[in-house]
Amino acid sequence: MTVLAGKTKHHEKREIIRKILFKLHLLLQHDSQELKRRIAQLEIIGKLRDVQKIIIEEEKNMAITYNIKEDIRYQQGVIAATEENKENFTRSLLLNTAFSVSEISNLVEVSEDFVLKVKKDLHG
Repeated sequence: MTVLAGKTKHHEKREIIRKILFKLHLLLQHDSQELKRRIAQLEIIGKLRDVQKIIIEEEKNMAITYNIKEDIRYQQGVIAATEENKENFTRSLLLNTAFSVSEISNLVEVSEDFVLKVKKDLHG
């Protein structure tokens, strides 16, 4: 808001705009229409304080940053992390509960074969 009040230096305005855009992307990541609408509103308000150009530049930079999620290597990393989490959760349930293989399979959302493999790995 201090950007809109015109009380900051150019580099401070850019940093504040970056933070605002980041927060908008974070809060509206599942609603692209609302995100576009809010950014358009920010641009209109920014025009009043001569920061519209900065907003547009930072939005372009932000778009590049968020497109990394479409990268195949990024997606592979997410999948690998998810699989590792499932394996760790399965291991923990096997060690610390009396749940059956079927119950663990349902809780972790994996196949019973997956649970049996983790169980086998635990016992050598």
